[in-house]
Amino acid sequence: MTKKKKKPRLSASSIARSWDRAAAAADIRKQISGHLIAPGAKIRESDLVRQYKLTRLHAREVLHALEVRGLVDVIPNNGAVVRKLELDQVFELYDVREVLEGLCVRLATQRGSTSQWQVYLKDYKAIEDKARAGDIEAFESLFLRLRQDMLKTANNPFLSEMLDTVFDYTAITMRRVMVLPGRVVDAIEQQSEMLVAMIDGNADLAEELRRRNIRSAVATLQKYQRFVV
Repeated sequence: MTKKKKKPRLSASSIARSWDRAAAAADIRKQISGHLIAPGAKIRESDLVRQYKLTRLHAREVLHALEVRGLVDVIPNNGAVVRKLELDQVFELYDVREVLEGLCVRLATQRGSTSQWQVYLKDYKAIEDKARAGDIEAFESLFLRLRQDMLKTANNPFLSEMLDTVFDYTAITMRRVMVLPGRVVDAIEQQSEMLVAMIDGNADLAEELRRRNIRSAVATLQKYQRFVV
């Protein structure tokens, strides 16, 4: 009796359905920002067609969307290559991120509710011991939740788009900074102070504290840059 050949499985990022272009582009962005697709790696049209069940035309449109965000360089008729950031570009992006994140916190403070931010302050206090014990994942998960809530509350689509673009570039560097000595504990303290200002409705102070938090991360990155980038 002849055994049936097993069909090759799609990658873990794909699922057994037809992806639309936006969902495919978002999935690849997530993989690039998380370093699942490393700088210098090739992304071929044929792989997108197979993994995401796209047409060739739609695969090209996905690559174009990634190129517009500055994440890849498209090679005609040969897919694309993921861009690698130089160290000076990382610092330039953090300069932009500081301004945008500060504005986001200001708008969220003005448009959000006291109880909304009290929940996060309580959650930050709850993970302090875990952070001191080196549990980076607990902090990262909470920070990403807070970030999404602030973006939603700020309710500015242009700001969200710009911050998402910067986040795509800096996400992997942020994760590397988090594992540096004392960084997560410092971040919890700094962001807790920011949340207190947000609860008090002090948008000026909340913005300044968020910007100070970003500058602190940059200082850590500068100190340990040879181990991070």
